[in-house]
Amino acid sequence: MILKKCNPKDLQNFEWLNFEYLPDSRGFKFEIDFEESYDLVSKSIDYFHFLFKKYFNEIIVSPPTPNFEWGSFCLEVWNGTDDTYDYSNKNKHAITINYLNMLKNNNIEVDYIGCCRCLNWNEFLVITLNCIINYMALYSMMFYIPSENIVFYFHYSGSIGVYYQELNAEVINILEKIKISKAELKNSNDERISSFI
Repeated sequence: MILKKCNPKDLQNFEWLNFEYLPDSRGFKFEIDFEESYDLVSKSIDYFHFLFKKYFNEIIVSPPTPNFEWGSFCLEVWNGTDDTYDYSNKNKHAITINYLNMLKNNNIEVDYIGCCRCLNWNEFLVITLNCIINYMALYSMMFYIPSENIVFYFHYSGSIGVYYQELNAEVINILEKIKISKAELKNSNDERISSFI
């Protein structure tokens, strides 16, 4: 198993996020941009482990926005001509098929709009990051750390976006890890972290 459904109440402390336009959220943000790599999927997974490993049992994953169906993550399921959806494996790239098979094998219905906990991070990230980085998905899944009020996502360029409500000890810990790595901090709206940039 890779995923299991969890209680959406676990995300009730994230009302400060503005999903219509994330930069308008009532919090702070920065992006982590690492040096270019020939394999952005592997590089993204490495940084995920480096920055968030201690929260692996806590992180909750959900689609990009509330009420977004898990099955609609990959663009190929949608026919824009007649606004219909096809969740079969027919006429789809292997990347999309892998994602749809993951849902089926983990009993995640295509119309499920809730959240999940991940039981196998490497498999989950390989499948979903391939969708994002190869333009098979328009947006990243969202990754929540409820105890710290932190949420992050992956960009198709390989960067990681981080939103947080307060500059707490864990955000500072993440910033310190970034500082000792070869990654670059950018696009922050929090002047307090200027010493890390």
